[in-house]
Amino acid sequence: MLAYPSYKLGMNILCDIRATPLPELFNFQYFKNSHPSEMSHIEQQLGKCKIAVVVGNAKDFATIYQLSISTQLTPEEISKKPFRELSQAKAWLGILEDYKIKYLEHINNAE
Repeated sequence: MLAYPSYKLGMNILCDIRATPLPELFNFQYFKNSHPSEMSHIEQQLGKCKIAVVVGNAKDFATIYQLSISTQLTPEEISKKPFRELSQAKAWLGILEDYKIKYLEHINNAE
């Protein structure tokens, strides 16, 4: 994502993972142990932004919620929040409900 020319520092991020549940090993302990070493480098490059994660089940919501609470005070000032509804995630990010998200062509054709 950071390598794409259209990416701008501080850009908000919408992750819709409703169709793909998180792996079983993704729990609070996993993120607690991996976050400082693996995620910190990436988060430093994102700048101040919001990351909305739309999930498809209660377990994934709880996992993302725990992650968002545990990283709430990161120096990178990244706000993470889980959602069950896409419309609520868009509203939190300031995306108009009728806005059409344009996905990169090569990502759409990767299947």
